[in-house]
Amino acid sequence: MKLITTISLFLLVLLCSCHLDVNTTNPQYCRSVEASREAGVFVREYKLLSTTDTNIKVEEAWIEKVWFNNINGLTVDKKIKEWNTFVFKLEDTPGLIYDDDNRDNWSIEGENSYYVGTVSSRGKVISYTHSLQENIAPDTLRYKLIKRTHVPNECDKTVGSIIFVAVQ
Repeated sequence: MKLITTISLFLLVLLCSCHLDVNTTNPQYCRSVEASREAGVFVREYKLLSTTDTNIKVEEAWIEKVWFNNINGLTVDKKIKEWNTFVFKLEDTPGLIYDDDNRDNWSIEGENSYYVGTVSSRGKVISYTHSLQENIAPDTLRYKLIKRTHVPNECDKTVGSIIFVAVQ
């Protein structure tokens, strides 16, 4: 009887802990256009139109629905929201300064001064997300490359731009 109780407790702890590492608080994003399509959250694909920094090479860019992980019993599913996020992935080219190592010295901001967050920097892919106002998927998305000055009473400086256009 004691063995059955011990095994039952062990199995209960194991089942309850299998989702401890699942982030259900922060919005998530798919790692590629293909994954976004497969997940049913894909909205629109984009390509780089122009940039003032020749070191910027865009691997993929797309808009998808904002979604969160949701634990549903023993499974994890997606809780999809009614607004969109723009995701773009930069290749790690020589001279690229827009990565986690230089995060304190630069930022990428949307046309309306919305912060664009670095999501991950794994291997040669650096991903960013930008929460869009409401449920929009515009034809063109414009971003500013901002150099942070770290000097009291001196403003950060816009040093360039990135423009994306929708793939038709």
